[in-house]
Amino acid sequence: MANGWRRYGRIRAEATGWLERVEIPRDRVDDTPAVFFGGVRQRLRIARNLVVLPRLVFMDGPTSGLDVSVQACLLDLIRSLVSDLGPAAVIVTHGLAVARLISLMELW
Repeated sequence: MANGWRRYGRIRAEATGWLERVEIPRDRVDDTPAVFFGGVRQRLRIARNLVVLPRLVFMDGPTSGLDVSVQACLLDLIRSLVSDLGPAAVIVTHGLAVARLISLMELW
């Protein structure tokens, strides 16, 4: 039984680490995904997809429905994570402002 608790502890530590990495307070680790909204929910989705360290990330409208300031912060976070973790990223967007921001960012 002790091995189970140790494994739970490692999983929980990794989960809180990923929350911090995507700028979600670590005390939200016990919250269910349904209580998150907007940009926070998108950051949670990004963490969920990157935790397995994929070589390719496909994002279909990661900023859809978000305020412009939230979009910019989220794109900066995505850029930072892609730069740190090294996967190739394909981002699909219908927003010209988002496309412009992506094209001007370094390290894509």
